[in-house]
Amino acid sequence: MMLLYGLSTGILSCNPRPADQKGTISDSNAARFKQRSSSTVAATLERDARFAVVAAGSGMTGAELGMVAADKAFEKLVRQLGDSMAHAYGAANAELKQIAAKKNISIPAAPPDGAVLRGLRSLKGAAFDDRYLQQVKKMQETDIEQFKRYISAGKDSDLLHWAILRLPALEAHLDYVKRIDSMVMQQRRTY
Repeated sequence: MMLLYGLSTGILSCNPRPADQKGTISDSNAARFKQRSSSTVAATLERDARFAVVAAGSGMTGAELGMVAADKAFEKLVRQLGDSMAHAYGAANAELKQIAAKKNISIPAAPPDGAVLRGLRSLKGAAFDDRYLQQVKKMQETDIEQFKRYISAGKDSDLLHWAILRLPALEAHLDYVKRIDSMVMQQRRTY
């Protein structure tokens, strides 16, 4: 838990945006790298930029989901988890944003999947908690796989360093979410 709070420095906000912003950003990054470099170097830079775009989008979604959970969750444990996730993702996103700016990589300004956020906001009580925990587990598992793939194939030293430092935090988040889910289920059995 200390690891989660140790990463916290800020929270990102969610703004509505077009669904194709991720594709537009990726195309913009690819064109910029092709203008500056040979095709081999451009492909490497593009792969690194794609990882940054995906990680930023997922991180913003995680921060926003956490803020919603901190506000709406029925169970205190889920509210605490949401607050912790919002802070941890906010801090990681701030670091990624600095790296992306230094590398001239465009990243999304808002979470990519507004439907997930809208769906959660429409729920209440235990239904909200269950969906939030399910969504966060799924997101953590996906993020862990993406980070592992990037760590094995990425080339940019700054992004690699960031990903290597974030991977243990993502794995800790997943373990934490699973523990909270188990504890919430156990509490419901005793009601």
